[in-house]
Amino acid sequence: MTDKLPTDYQRGLLMKKTLAAIAIGMTAFAFVSGTAAAAPKSTSVILIDEANFAGDAVAEGLAGKGCQNVSQDDMATSLELFGGPITLWSERNCKGEKLVVTGDVADLGEFGFDNKTSSIFMG
Repeated sequence: MTDKLPTDYQRGLLMKKTLAAIAIGMTAFAFVSGTAAAAPKSTSVILIDEANFAGDAVAEGLAGKGCQNVSQDDMATSLELFGGPITLWSERNCKGEKLVVTGDVADLGEFGFDNKTSSIFMG
């Protein structure tokens, strides 16, 4: 009896769902004096190397505030945003050309930013 291995599509879908769960989990509630108060919203993004959030694509998740360099330079073709807005930069350390994003983008090529992202500013 052999175990069935997941397909590339299933692995990609699982990775995106895991990154989304982490991003959503970052928006937490703080308890202050026995009452629930909304914590400041965290921003997170999933960068995907294919248009339309393709299921078998390579993905990278980032979260937090400030400028962050991506680990996979010039890879992003679509993105899913949680919170926001964010600014995409064409060079490391938030320099070069920029694109402000306020929601999910199915194809960064429509904005002239396909495979250009090297860093992101969040917060």
